[in-house]
Amino acid sequence: MAEIALFPGKPIPKLSPGDTLLLKQGRWRVSDADRWRHHGRRCKPALALSGIRGTATDPVYVRGEGNVFLDGGSEFEPWRTWSNTVAHKIWRKHWAGKVLKEGLPYPGVHKIAGTPEGALLHLRDCEHVVIDELDLRGAYPTLCLLENCRNVVVRKTTFSAGTFAISIRGGSDVTVEKCRWRQDGWLWRVIAWNRVHFEGIEGEIVDVASDFRNYDGSFINAEDMTGKLIVHRCDVGDAFNGVHLFTKNTKTKLVVTKCRFTRIRDNAIEIEGDVENALIANNRFVDPYRPISIDTFQRIGWFYFYGNLSWFVTPPGPKTDQNNGGEFFKLPKLKKNPTATGPSYVFHNSLVLRSSWAKRGVWPRLTAFGNAIDYPRPDEPWGPGVKEPPPEIADRMAAPYFGSLALTGDGNQRFTTDWAAHDIRFFDEAVDHHEVPQVLLAAGYGAGNRFEVHGGGPGFRAPTIPNRRGTHLKLDAARPNCCRKTSIQAPDRGDLKLPDDRNIGAWQGDKLFNPPSLRRLKSFFESGGATRTLSAEQIADAARRIEVLEPPGM
Repeated sequence: MAEIALFPGKPIPKLSPGDTLLLKQGRWRVSDADRWRHHGRRCKPALALSGIRGTATDPVYVRGEGNVFLDGGSEFEPWRTWSNTVAHKIWRKHWAGKVLKEGLPYPGVHKIAGTPEGALLHLRDCEHVVIDELDLRGAYPTLCLLENCRNVVVRKTTFSAGTFAISIRGGSDVTVEKCRWRQDGWLWRVIAWNRVHFEGIEGEIVDVASDFRNYDGSFINAEDMTGKLIVHRCDVGDAFNGVHLFTKNTKTKLVVTKCRFTRIRDNAIEIEGDVENALIANNRFVDPYRPISIDTFQRIGWFYFYGNLSWFVTPPGPKTDQNNGGEFFKLPKLKKNPTATGPSYVFHNSLVLRSSWAKRGVWPRLTAFGNAIDYPRPDEPWGPGVKEPPPEIADRMAAPYFGSLALTGDGNQRFTTDWAAHDIRFFDEAVDHHEVPQVLLAAGYGAGNRFEVHGGGPGFRAPTIPNRRGTHLKLDAARPNCCRKTSIQAPDRGDLKLPDDRNIGAWQGDKLFNPPSLRRLKSFFESGGATRTLSAEQIADAARRIEVLEPPGM
């Protein structure tokens, strides 16, 4: 177990389990980055590690000594122009003047970001390696690329700029903890959404001169990986996307806990493909556009979203931006025929929203309970100065709860009203929204006592005067006996009984909702445990899992 020093430009020494590779002080730069971009020449990452093998008890550590940082070595404008040019070539070949259809190559730098020449730090075929306390920065597609790696931990590492902070291609079992990424502060308020992201609609173009496709990335972009992806205590802000997991070809457990997502212009957490085995808990979503995007699944099950906080201070985009509304959950349309392989639970979250809970779609076998949700009104005091909200905020406070009631509630135009067929139920919630509950009940939502939600609001301490910890979303007064005795299904075995003395919302005293009974749930997701398969009888009896011993007193 040796500590081995490495200077910039020197060959990688042989490393054994337990060794520490210590990057000595200096500036580790990518070679010929701009020449590669503009003339097609290949370049090498600032640091490339291949075939490094540690063990579960003695991993190999890669650390920096003192003021060490890895630099992408490119200025903003060349990086922007190069990214736009790459995206434009793909658009011109596959989209311009063509018949639109699914499966066309996406106009962006995503493919290049998964290659060695597109990475600042590259690990290939490595196992049981810990990347610890590095500083990666620069205008580069991918700051850290993990290619076919297993049991890798990236921790206490700072990322700046780039299109992707971490790209994962293949491999299994990656943990990212206590990391920080800031992409660019322009993204939230200055740059229009469609100048960054390609939506694939009629008449859409990629403009080399005015677009910003260099921002069309994410904190974590994981494709074709198996096992589990754990993201813990990370701080992601002023970025286009947060955690982006692709599950179309592989199955991956996802755990996102105690993270902070601030001013994420598109999706804080997005799963493309089936959504099975996901745990998202005790996170803070500040100024979100769309916190959770799961609109492409065919199958969903064993999804747990609890103890999270969300609030807003400013709306996204310039005033003329068409994409400044967002929604909390983006769901698949009914015509995609989504099905459930297990239950989904959204419970004990505290949310201050300005956009819809969901604009459209269907979520089979969803049970939502114990959530505290407030929609501020334009006449409420706003901000630390206790003033009226500015017009740009006040004008965007009237979003419909489940999408426009003027549209058909079939799950394609707005959130489905057929809750019995899809086994959807909401109960023991306090929601301050002008449609809740009477207007939504009249519109056909929650027939058969499936929408037991109380209007009037949760009574947050100061919903429009936020602080960093989110304690302004504590309740102004305790609400005894507001939640019925409840248990939820676990993916491995049996049920998990929740505490009887719960309050609505995420805050339970001075801590976010995370009772001891849920520790087994988190342990399952972070281990290699197998998900049980429910029989048809068990699925049919799912509604009876909610044990009502006494009526709640709101």
